[in-house]
Amino acid sequence: MKPLALSPVTKANYPKNNCLTNRKPTRISGIASQLTISNSMNWNFQYPIILQGTAKPTWLQYISQMEAYGVDVVARVSGGYQVTKKEKTPIFNLVEDAIQAVGEIGTSMIFAPPDQVLDASLEAIASGIKQLIIITPHVPPLDTVELLKVAQAHNIAILGPGSSGITIPEKYCLGTLQPQYFRPGNVGIISYGKALLYEVAWALNEAKMGQSWGISLGQDKIICSHLVQWLKILDEDDSTEAIVLIQSAQDIDYDALEFLSEFTTKPVICYVIGSQTPTDKVFRQGIDILNNHLSNSIPATNSYRKTITTIKKFGAIVANKPSEIPQLVNQALNIASD
Repeated sequence: MKPLALSPVTKANYPKNNCLTNRKPTRISGIASQLTISNSMNWNFQYPIILQGTAKPTWLQYISQMEAYGVDVVARVSGGYQVTKKEKTPIFNLVEDAIQAVGEIGTSMIFAPPDQVLDASLEAIASGIKQLIIITPHVPPLDTVELLKVAQAHNIAILGPGSSGITIPEKYCLGTLQPQYFRPGNVGIISYGKALLYEVAWALNEAKMGQSWGISLGQDKIICSHLVQWLKILDEDDSTEAIVLIQSAQDIDYDALEFLSEFTTKPVICYVIGSQTPTDKVFRQGIDILNNHLSNSIPATNSYRKTITTIKKFGAIVANKPSEIPQLVNQALNIASD
């Protein structure tokens, strides 16, 4: 296989407004100032966790996986579940019962069915739990909106819905991410799903770079954790020297792009899903066709190219494929150290 032929990143062709040219973050202004990021640093991994809605025995593998990384899983909550044999992790009908039995809980991981996620989340919040990771995907949007209101009112930190969790390689693993795909390093990865998270981590492993964080925000259309929160966390994390952001062209977060261009002091490499899509074809979501095409013509433009141009204007480095990311990270770090 031929080596990648990337255009070298130099100070001459580096984006003028890249985060490396603004080393002193100032007070947030503009669109970014309107974002609620006060709870961005609320995540605390020192407290025990519980799992809600985990009646199926298959979830036991995740408990074992987390416990192998030192995560203290103290209880499972699954109303009406009948214990047929002695299990290591006690099972309760209510979160309140679990707290009375095992003490303070820091995080709840929620596996409940989509229509029960809101009730499970509100039960956890009412019991004093401040961190939620919602593994369940396809939660009704209005339920997510309602949960967001409650979370903001009570300063609750949430990942998901549809999140796979968080991992700090060889130190911490919370969720359903498979830790064997990650190695310690200095690159933080933020993704909405987990498949490309694994692929980018593998590419970094092959380049002997590794990861400082692996974060899955969630795959639902409405999620409870803003990208700005995690950009801020990784930017302030001493073990992170570069950030990789994985997004699709349809779901680009322009508020986050503004934040990274003005206030992020570390290089950001962005991989936009769809870079290999043929440029002579226009692919649209079914909902766009149903809503617009029958009554209005839709211009045949390539949204991917427009998205890439916009991202570059905000100062991020764009990777065309996951295999390019390690080289781009290395080039950006070399420039930052000059």
